[in-house]
Amino acid sequence: MLKKLISLGLLASLLFSSCTPKDTATSANTASANAKTKETVTLGLWQGNEQEQNALDAVLKNIEEKHNIVVEKKMYTEYETQLKADIAGGVAPDVFYVDAFIAPELVESQVLEPIPDNIKQETKVDDFFSNLMGAFSDGTNLYGLPKDFSALAVFYDETLLTNAGFTKDDIPKALEEWPAFLEKLQQKLPSGVAALSVNQELARLMSLLQTSGSKVYKENGECNLDDANIIKAVQFIGNMFKNKLAKTPKELGNDWVGDSLGTEKAAIVIEGNWMIGHLKNNFPNVKYGTLEMPTYNGKPNTLTFTVAYSIFAKSKNKEAASKLVMYLTDAENMKTWCNGAGVLPSRDSVSKELKLEEDTIQKDILKGVSYSIPWQSGVTLTIINREFNNWFPKVCTGEMTAADAMKEATKTANNDISSLIQ
Repeated sequence: MLKKLISLGLLASLLFSSCTPKDTATSANTASANAKTKETVTLGLWQGNEQEQNALDAVLKNIEEKHNIVVEKKMYTEYETQLKADIAGGVAPDVFYVDAFIAPELVESQVLEPIPDNIKQETKVDDFFSNLMGAFSDGTNLYGLPKDFSALAVFYDETLLTNAGFTKDDIPKALEEWPAFLEKLQQKLPSGVAALSVNQELARLMSLLQTSGSKVYKENGECNLDDANIIKAVQFIGNMFKNKLAKTPKELGNDWVGDSLGTEKAAIVIEGNWMIGHLKNNFPNVKYGTLEMPTYNGKPNTLTFTVAYSIFAKSKNKEAASKLVMYLTDAENMKTWCNGAGVLPSRDSVSKELKLEEDTIQKDILKGVSYSIPWQSGVTLTIINREFNNWFPKVCTGEMTAADAMKEATKTANNDISSLIQ
């Protein structure tokens, strides 16, 4: 702002000789009026890839030009840790990213400002997918507007399937039929190529585990991994790894399943739609497609990952912050953001405008939003997730049964959770 005012002052001096007194006064008054109406809002976010940075810059430029708001970005390198420290110190940005994963904790701590009624009305909150909005609501108030979302889906290598004598239509729609299919597929694949690659973590498997109706957590927040229905599902999935029908990316020499599919070390992977940009930029010659997640227990399922723009409860600029949240998620700017960043829009109208239901890659991923569950479960998911990820690999190797492993996971998790829910 100081540089801008200095520049205006220099410009006025240079033009003084060619302006009449009236012109000079008019210019000064205009500059003064612009300076007074400019509102500066701080925005906290994490470092995205180059695509995301460019897309956000385009959105912010549009907002600054149309709405006279100056946005100052604060980049977090350790998002959750640094953001929580700023919140505790009362110096958090006016608006910041809130991942659905930590939203319940922030809502319970009362550090997020409810979205004002006038903003909800003006921004047409009914246009947002309800499953996504629920991740930022306590049932009474709404504490953020989701900027986009991603969902898990099945990605397959068309060439590997074809060469093995299969098509995408041969991939079973029900998970119960996957072991038999994966065994047939594995026999036809080149040496060193896995039929299926997926991470052994709750963030890829939770929706499958919960199709029986049992959840990984109890209503009071305690871990529920030792529930009989959860154990049955854990053993079923673990057996696919134990029987070498599924492998982790590390077993294939990769750090991530996106590279496993890109280097054609896996015929099928389960991952989110962030894969699309990765494959386009790094493996453009790989022919691939997508399918909905397989049903389990007869139920469709997937996990959605979403992030909202939320307002800091102690912001000294709440009115401008509320406007910024609205502008960031309006239809025009969401379209710019999603096109540039390669993510799915959280507004139904934008999804229709972009014709994603006709997109051969995106359409099956988009279908999942209607029946998805968010990657979220109260304030204790961090602990439950940690313990599942620690013990599930032992089921995959056959070192432990699912019953024994999940019993230990539950016991360890609840030792830590007990201090949170007392």
